[in-house]
Amino acid sequence: MSTSRERAGQMMWVGIPGPTLDAATRRQLESIRPGGVVLFERNIETREQVRELCANLRKWSKSSIRIAVDQEGGRVSRFGCGVTPLPEAAALGADAGADLARAIARVRRDTAIVARELCALGVDVNLAPVADLAIGPENPALSGRCFGADPELVAGLVRACVEGFRQGGVAPTLKHFPGLGGAHDDPHLELARREGPVGEEALRPFRAGIAAGCPYVMTTHLVVAGTDETPATFSPRLVKDLLRGELGFRGRVITDALEMGAVAGERDAAERALRAGHDVLCVGSADIDVQQRIRESAARALRV
Repeated sequence: MSTSRERAGQMMWVGIPGPTLDAATRRQLESIRPGGVVLFERNIETREQVRELCANLRKWSKSSIRIAVDQEGGRVSRFGCGVTPLPEAAALGADAGADLARAIARVRRDTAIVARELCALGVDVNLAPVADLAIGPENPALSGRCFGADPELVAGLVRACVEGFRQGGVAPTLKHFPGLGGAHDDPHLELARREGPVGEEALRPFRAGIAAGCPYVMTTHLVVAGTDETPATFSPRLVKDLLRGELGFRGRVITDALEMGAVAGERDAAERALRAGHDVLCVGSADIDVQQRIRESAARALRV
């Protein structure tokens, strides 16, 4: 029978230090026994190197391990070479205004190509697409990453991304639930906040992605005034009642990185996130102390 620490580790997707599975990285992974690994630029040099790294991770795990990456297109593209580049979402959205049906077909085709390339390297989860609306003052965290402000246009392109990635063999991820558009702050640095309840317009792209079969949704470190003063990361009202209940999502819910400035000071962040209804704890940091602290917090939730 597995311990609470072992089960907590399996709920974590973590970063690793470098481009190879060297002895030090193996020891770190053995300490945490994560259910997934998230790749960043520090882990990526060449196609051959990534393919070998992913193969070694799967061999090490001796079980099903998820290997994820942020390959949105534009400035958030961990693969600088070796994978077909996607334009930034803002440019795709601007072009779609003239002929949405044509843009949707193009996005579906191009994301399927990227997914097949990622799959060939050993990556099986893409932390994309961004389903946020580009509304209100531009948030630096979202610059260029949103398809636009029109919910119908964004929903169509989000659905196309989900369909394309799935067609190519990679699991997509809708983010950043319940919608970071209109927030004033960057959760990488501090807790984001936006006014007003979660409206149907902000939810429409998420509904479209869920209807298309998206298996993952990533939340964000955001307070939505008028709905819940608790950040979405820790909010059963937003995760269980809204995402699971009203939107009918049956896949897995992932936190955004728990070492981000918005929640880094929360000693019980992982415990609170699990109690709110999350299935996966994302820890982009490769710092073993950070990973162990988050695992201990998660284990506390699993002991009850």
